[in-house]
Amino acid sequence: MKANNYSANLRLMYLSEDFPSIKLGKPLPRFLSVEEAKKLVESPGLSGAENIRDRAMLHILYASGIRVGELVGLGIQDINLETKEIRVFGKGSKERIVLFGQPAADALITYLTEARPSLLNGRNTSALFLNYCGRRISRPAVQAMVRRYGLESIGKRVHPHMLRHSFATHMLDGGANLRVIQELLGHEDITTTQIYTHVSTKRLREVYLKAHPRAISDKGLMKEEAYNEQKDRLPRQEAPEDYSQVIKS
Repeated sequence: MKANNYSANLRLMYLSEDFPSIKLGKPLPRFLSVEEAKKLVESPGLSGAENIRDRAMLHILYASGIRVGELVGLGIQDINLETKEIRVFGKGSKERIVLFGQPAADALITYLTEARPSLLNGRNTSALFLNYCGRRISRPAVQAMVRRYGLESIGKRVHPHMLRHSFATHMLDGGANLRVIQELLGHEDITTTQIYTHVSTKRLREVYLKAHPRAISDKGLMKEEAYNEQKDRLPRQEAPEDYSQVIKS
């Protein structure tokens, strides 16, 4: 194991505490900033049944972190506006409870009272989100909707799962426990959720380098960048086999 790989593994050991390390080399999930997410979910108009519906779906996706397949599968009976809870049936039909906040509740109430009755077109269905024919909205329709509003509002190609990634990353940035995020996302394995710790630490590092007065050298070049320019010229060192000795030291 080379020194650079050893250092990366050691950082993950400190980061994950009692959790097993995530697999290195796995692509980090793409997510939106808090400002981008807010602009996206608020982008649909406040008039017109489909606009109101789209606004509610975007709010629920970001507020709860549910998958697009879970969103389109929701029924009216799965929503509790009083407690702001949603009963979700995830992968393998496993049931879990997710939460949403007041902005999403407001968007949902507006949809249920002003938009859904007109979208029903006389049909009798318990499906929560409907298309213009009064039938349950499809996954491709939601994906196209998210992509369209993403391009229009923030100039990015956004997919529904990116809102799920944003939910998890922003929760972690706000101090949420990793086990809580695992439960809300419906992950069976904590290592699946743990990828967000790597994303969050990367963001913290970016903030630190921008904010701390001694993060940048007097010459205006980050010391890490200066090191990276020279590291290939440095002699390679093998990492010790026994990590415990390094941690104790």
